[in-house]
Amino acid sequence: MRGARLVCVYKVTARDPRHQAGHAEVVVLAWAQLGDGEWGVLIAWGGGWQQSGRTMVRARFAWCRLLTDRVRPVDPPRTAIPDAEWHGWHTLSEFAEAVRLAAASLPVDVRTVVLIPAR
Repeated sequence: MRGARLVCVYKVTARDPRHQAGHAEVVVLAWAQLGDGEWGVLIAWGGGWQQSGRTMVRARFAWCRLLTDRVRPVDPPRTAIPDAEWHGWHTLSEFAEAVRLAAASLPVDVRTVVLIPAR
């Protein structure tokens, strides 16, 4: 385990994979080496959700293959939001809930460790 890390995952267009089409902010909580030598990561994010014509955020987490050309580490924001967690999102936000749910999916002995931000 390397510690939690805030990253931007860049989206690309289907026509030209070199063209970035925005990004999503995610937290990487755990790493696992895959059989082919590449890396998989457990990520958590706030996914967009449409409800009654409004876009809302829902807690999401998943194991994904790490595509290093689409990921850039970012420093956690300095925020004036009261009760914000280290990643800049409020404790009661769906994003923070996604981080907690992802950690809870891991074995008990590593749950606390993966929530500590990497230095």
